[in-house]
Amino acid sequence: MAKTIEATIQHHAGPNSFSRGEDYYKRGAVTDVIQRGNTIYADVEGSNVDPYRVSLQVDAGGITSVGCTCPYSFGGWCKHIVAAALTWARQPDRVELRPTLPQLLERLDHPQTQQLVQALVAAHPDLIDIVDRQVLLLSNPAPPTSGTTPRRQTPLDVTPFRRQVKQILREGGDR
Repeated sequence: MAKTIEATIQHHAGPNSFSRGEDYYKRGAVTDVIQRGNTIYADVEGSNVDPYRVSLQVDAGGITSVGCTCPYSFGGWCKHIVAAALTWARQPDRVELRPTLPQLLERLDHPQTQQLVQALVAAHPDLIDIVDRQVLLLSNPAPPTSGTTPRRQTPLDVTPFRRQVKQILREGGDR
């Protein structure tokens, strides 16, 4: 299976990203490899002070989707994704199995869950807006009956979208 995964990595990465990612793998730049359910998370040390965060969605057939916090946008998988995927494929013993969010929350009773949310909002104050929206959705799941869609207050600048479409069309079938 590791050979199949490596073929998938090479297919999605391109030669330069694969080579650089393999170098990162060999240098030990991949740290904190954790699996929660079907998601592998890894930190990959790169040119930034803070490591890049990589996520790999996996199933019995291999890797189904990927993500990385780096700004790479040249098509294909970045070197950080390659390094994390190679670690997962070549060194499965380095992957620490951890519980999923639902499994973690099952351990808590109602007051503990409230304490957890309060502690998270205290540590990350912007979460209050997300909690507010989610509570509203959960407590009032019916859509508004007014039938009106809120309109933008400012005009939408379509220039960046046009630029992106032109770039995609220039790249053609490279995707």
